[in-house]
Amino acid sequence: MLISHPRGPRLCISILDRLNSLVDAEDSTEEYQAFSIGYQIFARIVEQGLVSQMYAAIAIDDEVITPQQTTMLKLLDSYLQHIPHDIALSNLETNQGVGNSAIAMLTYAFFSLSTFAREAMQRALGTTIPKGERHSDEAGFNSESDSSQEPQSLQELDLLLPKVCEALVLVTQCVISLTLSAEGAGAISNSPSITPLKMTLKAFLTGVTSTGGEGLVESLIETLHLLDIFVPRITFGRVVQRTNLGNIQNGEKAGETTASNGVSSSVGFSYVKRDLVRLLGILSSNNRGVQDRVRACGGIPVVMNLCVVDDQNPYMKEHAILALRNLLHENKENQAVVHEIQPVGRWDEYHNLQSIP
Repeated sequence: MLISHPRGPRLCISILDRLNSLVDAEDSTEEYQAFSIGYQIFARIVEQGLVSQMYAAIAIDDEVITPQQTTMLKLLDSYLQHIPHDIALSNLETNQGVGNSAIAMLTYAFFSLSTFAREAMQRALGTTIPKGERHSDEAGFNSESDSSQEPQSLQELDLLLPKVCEALVLVTQCVISLTLSAEGAGAISNSPSITPLKMTLKAFLTGVTSTGGEGLVESLIETLHLLDIFVPRITFGRVVQRTNLGNIQNGEKAGETTASNGVSSSVGFSYVKRDLVRLLGILSSNNRGVQDRVRACGGIPVVMNLCVVDDQNPYMKEHAILALRNLLHENKENQAVVHEIQPVGRWDEYHNLQSIP
């Protein structure tokens, strides 16, 4: 009734707005009790398999994400973190299968949000970077790519971009939770409560495509590539400057200032690179098809660039290293790509990139 009634969406929006205002309520207060009641209402919606219908009901035409949808994704992420694997999967599936479940809603949201983010970043950078052209410049490696595509000063900054990236993080975290739940369910597949449907989630994610025919893996690589250019990396409290390798190869010192060619602040972009590369690592684990697709779209240098410390993305380095390991595992072609990349610089004690004597 709350979803299907003509006035249901308006009531859902009111509940979500109220929950968002009460999220920081202290225990044993009336506000906390009100939040608990609202959360239980949301949990019942999830348990009835209506989360995708609710997400669509509170959408606004021509808006990529609304504040209420972001609040709903926060609640869904919290819900998935605090319930057993079996319950998480069963509550988010319908009798019609994965394609008509909340998983389909999350993948649709991922494509919508990542496409918006990429287009906004390309407009801001004033350039369109062709698919498949990747650079390993920031990690201090040399590739055959043209370094002329270093980011210029910002041309146009979409004020909605930080909110879109926040929602993208939540969607990615939900997908990660469900994927790991499915992996856990697969480990006990002899249980009669585990249906074959739950073991196909990873295959669904690696095979799903956007309305434009783009795969999830390719979308991950494109988004990570642009984020690594657009969002400044903050290491030990300092903004790390993107380095132009052409200057290094000409004998000039690099990274002597803390200025950045990207955005001046990464507020609103926390965790996005970490969670995207984490999802890529999960999808590429023991999956030769995903490994080859990442190589085909030039994603290996992109992942290598993320094997660094970034204060805004805790444990990004560790997740990127694991993703790189999964991409190289028993794949000689991918290993050859790494072997062909030669270092042209080194990081000094101040975390600045210097040329190799």
